[in-house]
Amino acid sequence: MVLRKKWLTMLTVLTTVLILGACGTNKDSGQTVEDSIYDNPRNHTAEDFMPLSEALEKYPVWFKAKVYPTRKTTVKDVYVFENGYATHYWNLKSLPIDEYDDLSDDEIIKYVKENSTAKATGKYILDITLDELGQSTQEIEVVLENGIMEYYYPKGYNLDGEILTEEKTSTEVTDYLVNFEQGSNSQKIFNTTYSGLAYNKDFSLFTRVDDSFVGFKLDDPDTKNDKVTIEGK
Repeated sequence: MVLRKKWLTMLTVLTTVLILGACGTNKDSGQTVEDSIYDNPRNHTAEDFMPLSEALEKYPVWFKAKVYPTRKTTVKDVYVFENGYATHYWNLKSLPIDEYDDLSDDEIIKYVKENSTAKATGKYILDITLDELGQSTQEIEVVLENGIMEYYYPKGYNLDGEILTEEKTSTEVTDYLVNFEQGSNSQKIFNTTYSGLAYNKDFSLFTRVDDSFVGFKLDDPDTKNDKVTIEGK
């Protein structure tokens, strides 16, 4: 009988400790359970996520990086969306993503303009590709209207076996910029939170957001945004 009472007492104490622990602070993250639930995108509805069309109007600078970047993840591609126009800058010097943290959007745009040797630019629209049932958005392509792709070659560059004696620029027409797929993800590096959408299974396009930001989503087929079309229509 005494052993039974001791066992019941120990069980009561253990249960109390577990309950208090669940209501307390997560030592690894520094967050309470309630905070963790609030910050987890899985605990939000689709309405809490920002549509891509709205995101590109609010956040001008996007980085192409690994799905879950770290402080040393290098960035070679930057996308800029401004005033209805989109530009993809590439062939940039590979900088770790954290080196952009202290720069404003305007400073980043100035840097990529001065340091990229290739770009594609034009007025953009977002074209939805529907899923196999024709009910939901499978992916969104950023389509350029009268888009131009431009390559810059410095003096001394070996272009197809020819050493250039002066700078050269070549251009060609393009209507493609980038595709966004389903899959919102985010990563905090130092004090900067990056949130983005999938580019493919290995890469995403990220932009800098507030810590409380939930995430992005692809526009639904019933969107009212004038910049969105459905399979070219």
